[in-house]
Amino acid sequence: MTKDNAIFGLRFVVNDDIHPSRADLQTFFDGPGKAHSNALARYGDLLAGVEGYQRGQHQAATSQGFQDKMVSGALSHSRFVNAALKSVVEQYLFHLHLLSSLDLKKPTTFIRSAEEEINRLSQKKDEAIKRDRLQGMVDERKKTLDTLKKQWQARAAELSDSLKYVRDNLARVDRLCDLFGTIMMSELNNGKKEHELIEDIKTRYRERLRDFLRHGSITQEQMDAAKEEVAGLTKQLSNLVREDVQAITVVYEAVRTHIRKVYPDLDNAAKAIEQKGHASIDEDVMLYTQAAGHLLSLISDLHVELKPIEISSGKEQDALLLEERRAMLDYLLDLLTRGPRSTPA
Repeated sequence: MTKDNAIFGLRFVVNDDIHPSRADLQTFFDGPGKAHSNALARYGDLLAGVEGYQRGQHQAATSQGFQDKMVSGALSHSRFVNAALKSVVEQYLFHLHLLSSLDLKKPTTFIRSAEEEINRLSQKKDEAIKRDRLQGMVDERKKTLDTLKKQWQARAAELSDSLKYVRDNLARVDRLCDLFGTIMMSELNNGKKEHELIEDIKTRYRERLRDFLRHGSITQEQMDAAKEEVAGLTKQLSNLVREDVQAITVVYEAVRTHIRKVYPDLDNAAKAIEQKGHASIDEDVMLYTQAAGHLLSLISDLHVELKPIEISSGKEQDALLLEERRAMLDYLLDLLTRGPRSTPA
């Protein structure tokens, strides 16, 4: 099977025998997993915004709509807000719950006590019958214990793989966001698209003046007023473009800062689990539970702080500026869609 190189792409190391169904997950989160609902809901809100952007639902016709499209678009291309990440965290919490529910102590204690009793029994007939009965119960408990240990191994392997999957993909998201930040700053310094939009404004005013000339005359005062208006509009547009490019850059800086805060904890957790070698199920549960806290922090603690975007309306010049500004945003997001020539490994 070809390896999926996409960030948060398909996981191939998945045990189908213990893979939960959607119904299993729903039952878990309606019950013991309900405590995690707030963290998952916060990430779910981000994901809904990203999926809305991907379906073309953000029209950027209002101040809030414009900012929503900008943030959701930037997050979409970052790959950080991703249905696959939400799914793997949900499954991690599910497997952790089942791991913590495994009771190896009860059959282990019974086996030890029963074997001690068997060793104390004599070869007398009545005690031999008791010994055989106890041995049968010990054999049954050993089978149960063997099944529980296999479940422990399977759940632990799934949990460890999930941690490594998230950790490794976060490193790739961090590198991708760094590249996108560079792309944004390069576009800001290049200014080619901004120049095209400014020329579009000038062309519109030139055509308007020609139209006036065809229907009459234009005074020098009107010509000067038009030039002043164009100069004001182009200056405003340049300022707005700079603000919007910087705002998208802020989104990527926020994602990188967040990842770099959580990544070391996930990395240390994965390494600690590997070093312990699964010597004790209680120790495994403790370590995986600590890692679960880091995963929940990962999906719930991202904060993107942007200055409120102001979009005036009602004037012809405002409508023109909004049209050009939307064209610039579409261009920037398309630039991110094309992205770097290769996905960070």
